[in-house]
Amino acid sequence: GSLAPGLGWPSGGRCGPGLGVESARWLAGQGARSLPIGDTTGMGNPRSVAELFGQLLSALPDIHFIAHFHDTRGAGLANCLAAYQAAVHAHHLSADPRLVVDGWHNFSGGYDAARSLVRSKVKFSALLASDDSSAIGAMAGLRDAGRRIPRDVAVIGFDDQPDAVAQVPPLTSVHVSLHQ
Repeated sequence: GSLAPGLGWPSGGRCGPGLGVESARWLAGQGARSLPIGDTTGMGNPRSVAELFGQLLSALPDIHFIAHFHDTRGAGLANCLAAYQAAVHAHHLSADPRLVVDGWHNFSGGYDAARSLVRSKVKFSALLASDDSSAIGAMAGLRDAGRRIPRDVAVIGFDDQPDAVAQVPPLTSVHVSLHQ
């Protein structure tokens, strides 16, 4: 299942988090165990995303939610960060804000982000990138900084691009089937 219009519809406008939770409950009842929550319309903002994800995580703690935001109105990255922060809060975890850096969804952005993390001296043993291009750039940045993958830092991409397996070592990438 997929809850694509998690925050609104092009023809129907915005919807509150209650409708998103109700829809997610229905999909979970149909057997869904992971749900991509999307905003392809650009109607979301960090506040509405945090509210939606907070309610989803509280109502359905056994479901794995995946934030998928297009940058329709320039809020995609901020919305992804809001979803991450809502999950950290809902699970009573702590998170060092220095561990969140922009990779800009491309090789050079991932490279620069990884180098920035290493220079910050903050300890980390894994890096999760928003896409495979950023992850591949991060791998290069980590190698240039003397970090060994995966011995020192595990790297995970997202979107399972074909060139992920051509990396040395092969990039671990999250694949989300749109047909489940």
